[in-house]
Amino acid sequence: MEKRIAEASRLLEEIADVEHIFITEKERKAYEQRVVTITKQWWQLASISWMITPREIARYGWTLSDPTTLECTQCKVKLHLGETIQVDENSKAHIPTSRILTSIFSEVNSCTKSKFLVTLKETHKAACKWALSEIPPRFANIYAIPSIISQYSPLYGRSSPAALYCFSQNLDTFEYCPEDFIPALSKTLAPVLCNEWNALSKQNTEIHEIFTVIQQKILEFTSVNASRDSCLLALCGWKACDMNASQDSRVLSKRTNRESLFILRCDWCHRDVGAWNFQVNATSPSPSPKRTKLLTAAAGSAPRGEFDGLVQHRSFCPWAQHSQDELPAWKQVLKYLQQQSNETPISSFTPELGFKAINFALACSAPSAVVL
Repeated sequence: MEKRIAEASRLLEEIADVEHIFITEKERKAYEQRVVTITKQWWQLASISWMITPREIARYGWTLSDPTTLECTQCKVKLHLGETIQVDENSKAHIPTSRILTSIFSEVNSCTKSKFLVTLKETHKAACKWALSEIPPRFANIYAIPSIISQYSPLYGRSSPAALYCFSQNLDTFEYCPEDFIPALSKTLAPVLCNEWNALSKQNTEIHEIFTVIQQKILEFTSVNASRDSCLLALCGWKACDMNASQDSRVLSKRTNRESLFILRCDWCHRDVGAWNFQVNATSPSPSPKRTKLLTAAAGSAPRGEFDGLVQHRSFCPWAQHSQDELPAWKQVLKYLQQQSNETPISSFTPELGFKAINFALACSAPSAVVL
């Protein structure tokens, strides 16, 4: 009995103050694919004053079927986006009259973010599953799947922010990435990181020291022998991927072909960046002819600048920007590195938290569940 109590106490300590929401892996992948379709036109959609983020839009079952049209993946209702929101006439005939919001679909440019959100919820056909359900709100933020949590929980503990697990996964990908595909970091990044670090640490670290200081702090908590720039790219939300591999196998490993072209990817705003478009700090000692040809062809003759790991994200990215009252993920990671983990006393746990503990344990044992 004492052993069981001790194990239960340990589990409660690990998940203190964490929200848990579960969806299947199939649902998660479908959700992210909907986000991808919308981000492809984000450069255009972002200029609309009442537009909400792609991660929010996709929660309600919508995908982008053409540059200005959202379409429900199940009931196929279409919303045309412009100065106003217009329901496709063929779609409108199948929507209950009580759910046609006349004030929203008027020709007057009076749409707001709140009205647009209502539109996304209320204009599905009556029998559509998205008329009654949605992807949990926290999916607009950073989340970690159980396999990632299990892999890195020895480093952080299960009560740590999801951003930490994703950061560690990012960092591991750079272990197999050649140095000549790691871009030189922009000098504009240093003051941003330095200001945040000094605010957390109550110290006065110099700007020219900040990259090295953060690298050393990262290496204290990980087993990866990573370069300074790799650490900072991972902190800024980027992972190294093989551009020529299939979508499901692009994360680098020991089997990755070193002659491939490598890209930087953010899993949250779905932006891919070719590192060859930027300056690099180092080159391979003796690159092969094939590799040299790839680099030269990819880079072209245009002048190349430095890489700002935060600015290069899309404007809605939860890794770089506040999302639903949560700190940007990079700030969450810095905060953890500075403060380390603060354990919550078991005396402060509530029955509700105990119920969450049981659900969490069950979720982590189910391969199809996702934990946020």
